[in-house]
Amino acid sequence: MAVALFAHGSKIKKGNGATTEVFTEIPLLGDISMDLPEVELINYPDQSDSSRYPKAIAGKMSNGTVSAPISFNPNETTHAALETDQLAGTIGNYQVVPVAGKAYQFPGLPVIKHVMSEDKQWSGVLTIKLTGAVTRVS
Repeated sequence: MAVALFAHGSKIKKGNGATTEVFTEIPLLGDISMDLPEVELINYPDQSDSSRYPKAIAGKMSNGTVSAPISFNPNETTHAALETDQLAGTIGNYQVVPVAGKAYQFPGLPVIKHVMSEDKQWSGVLTIKLTGAVTRVS
């Protein structure tokens, strides 16, 4: 998959699902990476083609992901909402907002893998599995 890395200071925002959707920044994240969806190529035989190269048509898109390290705080409202969405299997809208340029918006399912360290701090990785098209928004 193609990987996009965003500059330090880029943000991930979670939508509230309202008719006029408002996006709230997910705090305490590290640097963000995004595996963009790729199209699956389906090879098919073409005996009439004299070249020896296979022919292909576009198939389904693979799911991409957005990931970032997270200092998980179960008392932080947005973190608690992400955990609730993960446990319920709730798909929501998200945005990746680069330091400069237009935001990427997409539907996705959050997955938080968190661990408590010896000093009683939660750390882990937030991964949002894309479930639909990625669009650019201003």
